Amino acid sequence: MLIGLIISLSHLIFQEWATLRALHPFGGYANGITLLRFILITLIFLFGGYISNIQITLILLFLTLLDGVDGFLARKFNHITMVGAYFDMETDALVVCVTSIILYTKNITGSWILLIGFMRYYYIFIVYMLNMHDIPERRTKFGPLVSVILLVSILISFILPTYIYIPILIIASIMVTVSFCWSFYYLFRDR
Repeated sequence: MLIGLIISLSHLIFQEWATLRALHPFGGYANGITLLRFILITLIFLFGGYISNIQITLILLFLTLLDGVDGFLARKFNHITMVGAYFDMETDALVVCVTSIILYTKNITGSWILLIGFMRYYYIFIVYMLNMHDIPERRTKFGPLVSVILLVSILISFILPTYIYIPILIIASIMVTVSFCWSFYYLFRDR
């Protein structure tokens, strides 16, 4: 998985080299923050088994704050680019994927959480197989809210009792599934 992510990231950088080079410093501050988030979540993936649940929660909280900072910096310095938007979106998807794997491997949830963790990748695969990858993804108003709800439910899963976090995580997972179905509907309709 990591090899695929590194290849994908390298391809994105190569493809958007001129855009990244035009930003000062190279890639812009926002993409630098997103790169830091990417590196941190990769380290969590590699060493998550050795990190306590409290430490994972604190790191994820830090990653969430950085996610807000990169958006702020992109707007402040007018570094809003397509490459930055995709890099941020895919890093967010990686955070959800990695944390779902950790939730499963630490026996915090069942294997069903992996369906949610890999939802973005299923979505991309289906869109590609249906030859709809050239149609721009439409951002919904519902998507960011669902993302925040899912992230909060993941965060609390590491520190709260099972009877509290499981229902919240299930509701968030249903909301994520509905959000992806809604996005796919719009994509299919625009086709």
